Amino acid sequence: PLSSTLSPPVSFPFCNSGVTVIVWSGLGFLVPLIAFGFLLLTNFVVDQNYGNGFYEANGWPKLLALALAGVAVWMVGTFLGTRPGKTMIEKDTGKEVVFRRSHSLFFIPMKWWGPILVLVGVVFLIVDRK
Repeated sequence: PLSSTLSPPVSFPFCNSGVTVIVWSGLGFLVPLIAFGFLLLTNFVVDQNYGNGFYEANGWPKLLALALAGVAVWMVGTFLGTRPGKTMIEKDTGKEVVFRRSHSLFFIPMKWWGPILVLVGVVFLIVDRK
């Protein structure tokens, strides 16, 4: 019978173990790297100028870092999105089709991560004031 030829269902034991999967396309992986870099740099500069532990105790340095990262991500994402694609002509219709690489993180285009990072920074600021 047909049912005897089917393989048993595949189980993935790591699915329930808390493994995080990061989905990106193109250069979308740069979003967290840029954000982490700005957060790390801001942590160092703020603690050097205001004293050790100031960065952790206040929300505005995180807002500053994420706003700067947001601007950088927006600029990089916009630049990558405006690069020329490959134009091909479809044989059946004769219409031009343009193929461009997609640069996204979690299916969100890279340039839209800029405003998202700024909003995350605002959340850090609001949470810090409570």
